[in-house]
Amino acid sequence: MSHSQKTSPSNQNHSLLIGSLTGFITGVTLQPLEIIKTNLMINPLKSVKRSKNPLMSTILITKEIFKHEGLLGFWRGMVPALIKLIASSGLYFSMLSKLEVAIEKARRTGENSQHFLSSSLARMLSGILTNPIQVIRTRFEVLGFAQYKNTFEAIGKIYNQEGMKGFLTGIVPTALRDAPFAGIYFSIYVRMKRRLEEKRKNMSLAGKSFVSGMVAGVIATLLTNPFDLIRARMQYGYFIKDEGHRYKNVRDGIEKIYRNEGLNGFMKGLLPRLLRKPLSNSITFVVYEAFHKVINKEEAF
Repeated sequence: MSHSQKTSPSNQNHSLLIGSLTGFITGVTLQPLEIIKTNLMINPLKSVKRSKNPLMSTILITKEIFKHEGLLGFWRGMVPALIKLIASSGLYFSMLSKLEVAIEKARRTGENSQHFLSSSLARMLSGILTNPIQVIRTRFEVLGFAQYKNTFEAIGKIYNQEGMKGFLTGIVPTALRDAPFAGIYFSIYVRMKRRLEEKRKNMSLAGKSFVSGMVAGVIATLLTNPFDLIRARMQYGYFIKDEGHRYKNVRDGIEKIYRNEGLNGFMKGLLPRLLRKPLSNSITFVVYEAFHKVINKEEAF
């Protein structure tokens, strides 16, 4: 069965709801890894020791978060995080369904190119639309951050202090991160899932989705980490005093990271991101595929 047969107008109507639900599930369960990653990238406390060993750095920042804020510290910024994840996941799957159909009807690309292009566009657009809440989320996730009491106050202060452009901070590195990540991820996911369907006929839908998602997620995460690092620092940049970690744009960020931290600097936050992103996307696609099959009586991809 081709994807165009699987994606009907009625199916598309369910995509926003199912995608939003998966965003909620992954947001609550995997927020601790996001907190650790953000603080490895920004590292606001000078008391946090650093190690050249990524695992040791991750352990040290984890201990520091627990020391200062206890277990609740690992769920910092949960409200803006959930708003962002629910909105972006729902928008992504909703747009993905429509773009897959539109691009296939145009018949101007091969199947792999179709998956790459539709997923890239869907994720990039959802990331751009939710960038304002991502700015707020990133700031709340930084250990010790107390400039805003809640999301509503954050909106007011950002507008008064930084203007509308404050909500657009980091939108370019976000797009440069999201488009290739989503394109690579979805292309590999679909190809591997179909290979498993051929070679492991008795494997469950959840098993196929999870394995395919983990493999695709690891590859896509490794290739896009530098842009996530620049995105995080740009979105928190208003509060960063160290000029070496304040970036005017993506090019400035690349130059300063290389000059001040070397090539290893581009990999900061990679370990927790390497745990979170593949797992997050795998869970998302497992849940999405399961709900899609229950509602529509057929697999999504």
